[in-house]
Amino acid sequence: MSWQEFYRSLKRKLRVRGRNVLDLTARQREFFINATEELREAFISEKVPEQELQEAEEWIGEFNRLVSSLKEGGVLRDVILTRELRSFVEDPRTHLRKKLFNYTFELLTGVRGPMSYERTCEAALTTSLRTNMRTLYQTWVFLTLLKHLTSGGGRMVYPQHGFLSVERSGMQRLGMIPPNCIVETLEGFVSLFVEVPRPICWEDGGDLSRVWNLYTALRPDFMAYGGPVMDIVDLERNPPIKRPNVVIDVKELEDWSKRVRELRGRLSEPISAEDWRFLWIKGLVEGLGRTIGAEGVRVRVGRKTYSMRVGEPELLRIYWSIYQPDEMVLISRAKVPQEVRSELEDFCRVYDGVGFDVDALKEVAEQVEKHASGGGWTRSPRWPGSWASGSSTEKVYVVA
Repeated sequence: MSWQEFYRSLKRKLRVRGRNVLDLTARQREFFINATEELREAFISEKVPEQELQEAEEWIGEFNRLVSSLKEGGVLRDVILTRELRSFVEDPRTHLRKKLFNYTFELLTGVRGPMSYERTCEAALTTSLRTNMRTLYQTWVFLTLLKHLTSGGGRMVYPQHGFLSVERSGMQRLGMIPPNCIVETLEGFVSLFVEVPRPICWEDGGDLSRVWNLYTALRPDFMAYGGPVMDIVDLERNPPIKRPNVVIDVKELEDWSKRVRELRGRLSEPISAEDWRFLWIKGLVEGLGRTIGAEGVRVRVGRKTYSMRVGEPELLRIYWSIYQPDEMVLISRAKVPQEVRSELEDFCRVYDGVGFDVDALKEVAEQVEKHASGGGWTRSPRWPGSWASGSSTEKVYVVA
């Protein structure tokens, strides 16, 4: 039975009264819950090829094996994933069903029609699957580099508790951008950052104006710095972060080199704190309007924007030009066409056809480790097994 047939059969058994409210008895509510599960499952089965779900499970298996090896090897205690990625890793099919929950409720209560439901849910499934697969592979690459950097006597010295967070976004509320981890190798320290620059906290229009470039700056997948670097914010620079030693970008798709990215930005001066507040209220009001079925509830704030379409290979060159790293690195799961590879090798080291081969990234880790430095840290006599800054006025302890 197709999802449309299932929907029509279910719709005949439900009664909707005024203001899009379902009128159900206790027994009908239990039936409704089970039926919506089946409707969502039917939609996913029809719209998402089984081969894609099997591929997701294979990638998740590779990821879990790598995490287990890092935990068993004493490199870290565990990996902290975002709520979104954790749900996907636990069960990709169940995760996709969750994405359709609100839309299915809107469909059955009459807030949304079948055509709108199909269009919206298809887009939600595609976005969720593609985004999580991308994040999963990027995280696998990050953890693989960590595995190589900690082999042969290396160790992760930050975060001290051993729980590695691979959060990719969000405002840094302390007004600084700390590393995701710091690794001590035989050559010194390496600080690794996932998807920076990121926004930092602000209080009023003056603060927002100062940190605005952090909102609009392009974000490569990883950056590496030599030494124990606890904050890369530098508002006097443009872009407003310290110059990285290595920039790494990861491509998980077979046809990534044919894709085009739309870069959005602003032609006007930074948005005011008042406009920011209006936009926040706009999201609340419109979201509430959709929930209660209200029509025509809108809050508008004028903003002048622009967009620019660039190919993915060209975007790598933009990263290299803007951030001016000592080394630019591309890691591609699939083989890169020779003509694209030749263009990239003018400014970038290309590692392609990597798949899930851990050994294929050993050379990348060696390139990163070349930039390791001591940064003036010495072993602290007060904290056996820890590291402290050599400064007498400010001590920072990193406990392994």
